[in-house]
Order: sequence, then C-alpha cells, then structure tokens
Amino acid sequence: VEVRVPQGLYIDSNITTTLGTSEAVSLEPGVRHIAVEVPGVSTPGVYNVTIRLGPYANYTSAVIYRVENLSVVAPSIVPVGRPVEVKLAGYVTPRLVPLVKVEVAGCGELHDLVPINGSLTLKFDKACTAELRAYTNASKAVATITWASLRAEVSYDKLGILNGLPVFATGTLSARALLGDRAVNASIRVVGFFDKLGLVNFTVYVEHMGVVNSTSFVGFAAPRDSYLAANKTAALLPPRAREYFLYLFEKAVATGDWELVDGISRLYSAPPTPFALVARYLIGRDLSRGRDPNIYVAEVLQRIEPFALGIAGGLTLVLLRRLF
Repeated sequence: VEVRVPQGLYIDSNITTTLGTSEAVSLEPGVRHIAVEVPGVSTPGVYNVTIRLGPYANYTSAVIYRVENLSVVAPSIVPVGRPVEVKLAGYVTPRLVPLVKVEVAGCGELHDLVPINGSLTLKFDKACTAELRAYTNASKAVATITWASLRAEVSYDKLGILNGLPVFATGTLSARALLGDRAVNASIRVVGFFDKLGLVNFTVYVEHMGVVNSTSFVGFAAPRDSYLAANKTAALLPPRAREYFLYLFEKAVATGDWELVDGISRLYSAPPTPFALVARYLIGRDLSRGRDPNIYVAEVLQRIEPFALGIAGGLTLVLLRRLF
C-alpha cells in the first residue's frame, strides 16, 4: 500500500483492511510503502478491499492467486557456450500470469522476474554450475544446470612411446564424445589417416547440441604381435647387435614396414637347431657391424635344414653299414 502524507501532517494510527488485517503505523510527511499481509485469505479469487488509515479510506480490488506444482524445467548439463531456455512451469488459480522471482547463482548472479509458464535464456562461456531458484511467497522450485566442456576422447591400447608419441596396437583406436566426464551421444567425424601402419595423424570432430569441438591425435600404429616379439628379440641379442636392431625396430614402428624386423624375430623365436644357430650368427654379425642383415639367407638355411640333415643322416648310415 502506498501512502502519501502531505507536509505538516503526522499520523499515528492503524491501517486496516476488510481482509481482516490491522497494523499500527507511524507516518511522517512523504511517501511510504507498507506491506499488508492477508493470512486470513485461503481461497483464490478477486476480492474488493477497503483499506482504512484513520479517517482516510481507499477502495480497490485484490487478486489472491495460488501457484501449484511450480517447477523449473531445464537440461541438467550442456556444452559451454550453449544457450539454454529455462522454462518456468506451474498451475495458477485463478487463471492469470503472475511474475515469479528467479535467482541464478554459481556462474554469475542474476535476479529477474519471469511470468509463470514463461521462460528465460541463460548462456555461459565457461565451465560452471548454476543453481536456479524460482519462488513465490508460498512455493519454491530449484534446478541445477552445468555448462561443461565438450571434447573428443581417443582411446587405444598403448604399446610404448617413440619420439614422445604413443605407439598403439592396430585395431584398438576408438573415439567418443565427453561432456565434462560424462559420455554423450554425439556426431563424430574423423578427418585424416588412421587406418594404416606407421605414423597416423587425424582430427576427431564431435558435435553435440549444436556445439562443435575437436581433438587432434598423432601416433604410431604397430602390429601387436610384431611389436612384442621385437621386444623379446632385443633382449636376446648381444649389446653390439642390439643397438642396431633397436634402430631397425624404431624404423619399423615409424614406417610401418615390419618385414625385416619380423624375420629377425622369427629366427630368434625358433628352436635353436644347428642351422638356426648358424643363421643367428650371421644375423648377429651383420647387426653388430651396423648393417641390415640378409634375412633371406637365414630363412633359406632354415628351410633346407631338414633336407641337409636328412642327407647327412643317410650318408652316415651308409658309412656305418660299410664299416660294420
């Protein structure tokens, strides 16, 4: 209630209404605003109200309304920079559109009046969580909205590191979209070379709720079995041979050409037969001298070994028969 007191007039009286309220006031010249509670009214509707202050009276109408099922409707998490339409829902008796106080805290301070069943738009360009409170004098609703970073996560089975870049097993690359720490359904697009051996370089683009972000990846793809076998072979070689073999090993990882390294690994994983030992000697000699070994000669020795041993065994048997 607004009361305007003229100059020279001082009032000490009760302000009363036909809604059953009475409050003592002491007024000096000027304009005063007095809040009048109406606790005795429990039924929504339009009321004709008489307001009295001493000998003065004012006649007006007051709408007493009830808000039921007040709620704040908004997504719980969105990408940073995404505008969010926050809807204020509720049922009002009688049917009118009152304003509801809305407060926002956490990402920034905001105080606003929003019509019931109306909306407001919020947008923040940083990762944060905002708490929204909508309330009337008799009801309250709360909601939380998190603005989180949208990113692409690249996963793989890591085998090692070369020149500061990851070496991963072929066939194990995968990508997913994360909103904060939560996986979300998003459009994923890969641009670049990823389905090959050796150096791979690609960019993963993710799009969610109209927001696009990207992650770049650089690494080396290697066959798991070849990589593990080469590691075992390196441990079996003498120090001088190992140094050049590791060079060949790294070259195979970088280029994707594993033919020579695989051949050496097969030789050192094979049973130590006489010809295999000779082949290992030849390979080790070349590696110790810092040159690429002739793996084909070693493989030929292994292939002819059964025939050579068979011939040698036959000759030995003939000789024994002649002697005995």
